[in-house]
Amino acid sequence: MALKDFRNVLQVLVETKPHEIYNLAGQSSIGVSFYQPVQTIESIATGTPNVLEAARVLKLSSRLYSSCSKVCFGDSGDYPVSKGSAFRPRRSYSVAKAAAFWMVANYREAYGLFAVTVRLLPRCLGLEAGGEFGIVDEVIEELVPGLGRETRFAEHVRQLFDAVIG
Repeated sequence: MALKDFRNVLQVLVETKPHEIYNLAGQSSIGVSFYQPVQTIESIATGTPNVLEAARVLKLSSRLYSSCSKVCFGDSGDYPVSKGSAFRPRRSYSVAKAAAFWMVANYREAYGLFAVTVRLLPRCLGLEAGGEFGIVDEVIEELVPGLGRETRFAEHVRQLFDAVIG
């Protein structure tokens, strides 16, 4: 699906009528984002509202999960960063991720969509500095209180953790 093309997003959602939507698409290489800043911003900051708007227009009852990254915090002044730290993105990739985060929050609050941003933060300094991800069940409960352990989303998060740190 081409997330930058609203009509394509709309068509795919009409045809599939998904129960859950995982928005993991977009430029994922911070290194490439230095050389292609416009493409990076378009792939993330345009793709996310296209998915949100299509879900709203179609009145889907889908649960939408959008990925985020610790790079949104940029130079937050907090060390280490936490979920309460301010966003101060410094690069096109982190600016786009921060914009996507706020778009999800706005659609959730303004239109009542079940839309959450998944921010998986290391507890310490980060994976590259030897930090550890929080316990999966704690992360799931923080993302969506009351969601429980035995849902498809919980299983997907567990698989993601296994793939990243397993």
